[in-house]
Amino acid sequence: MQVSGLIELPGGENYYYAFNPWGSNAYHGDNHYGTQKLIDLVKIVADTYAVAFPAADRLYIFDMSLFQGGVIDVNRDWKKPFPGHDTGIDADISKKMVPLENRKKLLEIMCANADTYSEQDVPGEASYFHIRVLKTETGAPTEGFAGDSRTIVKCCTGNEINPGALKACISTQTLTR
Repeated sequence: MQVSGLIELPGGENYYYAFNPWGSNAYHGDNHYGTQKLIDLVKIVADTYAVAFPAADRLYIFDMSLFQGGVIDVNRDWKKPFPGHDTGIDADISKKMVPLENRKKLLEIMCANADTYSEQDVPGEASYFHIRVLKTETGAPTEGFAGDSRTIVKCCTGNEINPGALKACISTQTLTR
């Protein structure tokens, strides 16, 4: 799959972007491209979070998309190792830099602006939020999550936090790598 017109996430005052933060994505480390809507979304979320928590660390942006889209082939087998990230509408935001007491507010900010998901936390792996520029009317995961073997939690209902998913989405796990 090739997607034209993706642009690189520029450096930002209120976020960092990580290339291969733990050696997990050495094959496709240059993966911070997105549609203009996604770039704007990342900036809005980061800037709004910085206003809410001016003394907090900047947000850490992980995987987005490759320069021309397509599968981020982490395992070098051309199978999707994680949901989305192939069309420029998805980004991961690490929970590592977000103190537990700030996560609910960050979740509110993300839900107000994007579809927001949380992958089931796995001990020893990075914990992150997954934001997507598309909104689904039914609240069901969109096509990019089809066939994913992990438990994906939809954190928002409309533009608000899904109360039944709050605990799973906020997570108490911290980085262990």
